[in-house]
Amino acid sequence: MELWDETTEKINANWTKIGVDKFHEIIKLFGQYEGTVQSSILYFIDNEIHHRGQGYVYLRSLGIEPPMFWDRNEL
Repeated sequence: MELWDETTEKINANWTKIGVDKFHEIIKLFGQYEGTVQSSILYFIDNEIHHRGQGYVYLRSLGIEPPMFWDRNEL
């Protein structure tokens, strides 16, 4: 979680340096998936949600209660 917090600080510091027009530029994600910067960011968000949900389903099917990811007091 410490690394996550450090990375979040870096993202927040650099986010404001990106002009709005940059989000509409066409890029190739991983050298093969063409789309806009904005669509790539949305893909990463959707992918994170999907895999987190998938992990929760697998853990619960094994009878394991997943950790409450939003509660950092238990770390």
